[in-house]
Amino acid sequence: ELAGEENMYAILGISAAVGFSSDGTEITDGEVVINCRCLTSHPSGPCYADDGATVIEFTESDLDFTIVHEMGHFLNLDHSQVNAALYADGDDENDSAIPLMFPLSISVVSLEARTDDIVALATIYPATVFEDQKCLVTGTLLDAEGDEARCIDVWAESTDVADTVAQVSGTLAIAEDDNSDGDTVDSGECTSGCGYFQLYLEPATAYSLNVYDINSLFTGGSSVGPCVNQQLDLGFAGDTIASVTAAQCVAGTTVDLGEITLDVSIDQGDYGDDDGDDGGDDDDGGVGGGSSGYGDDMNPVGYGCSLLKGLGFRGEELGE
Repeated sequence: ELAGEENMYAILGISAAVGFSSDGTEITDGEVVINCRCLTSHPSGPCYADDGATVIEFTESDLDFTIVHEMGHFLNLDHSQVNAALYADGDDENDSAIPLMFPLSISVVSLEARTDDIVALATIYPATVFEDQKCLVTGTLLDAEGDEARCIDVWAESTDVADTVAQVSGTLAIAEDDNSDGDTVDSGECTSGCGYFQLYLEPATAYSLNVYDINSLFTGGSSVGPCVNQQLDLGFAGDTIASVTAAQCVAGTTVDLGEITLDVSIDQGDYGDDDGDDGGDDDDGGVGGGSSGYGDDMNPVGYGCSLLKGLGFRGEELGE
């Protein structure tokens, strides 16, 4: 009911940070709502799709994944689309290479954190030895006009797909949501680090740095990176922008790639409109619409993350 009747059978969980320290640097309170309405053997009976015949079921595995995923948001982890093509290939066995922070529920063989999850978490809360144990690769993406490019997914890929690590450009930017539309990508809102990315990688390992568009499905409560209301459509599908050799990737050192110019032009309008529309309201909270729209009682700060059951998302939409 929090997200509207149209989302009753699609959203497995909703989480939000709802309290912050006085200086805004620490999350002090968060909340999670887990949707068990369509859980197998629910006492209210099965859920049916619009056709009235197809049964929709959330399994115990879905529930376990949802709890772990939403706790990740409690710890300030964003969604990740790393290895999204594996989600779409119909082979559940390789889903263990997909991060637990993937926006859609996956079939989990194990609930242990993946490499991308671990690096993201350790970047926020680093142990004393973390930076000494990894090599750090940094860079700044520019478009063809020389402007910093946000919201482009940068993957560091080695020969082992399970070790892929990614960060969306501009994730660590200094920015302010001046028009209260749930993102910080409108004109003038980003002031520093708008195209910057950093990746902590395994030493003595060769990596190819490749750029990807964030899938257009991943918006609103299921967004990836700072672009919340819509994602860029630049045609990137693993385009290589740099390489890091095993000899370069030395523990405790930084490989600074500097400014990397992409062969695309990005207008401010490509990031979404400037009208301040949050894309949802307290009644419907449509999937993928701007701010959370889950209602002020549940989410007084006006934004949250939602995990979707992967109904109708497999196949070409998440393929290459």
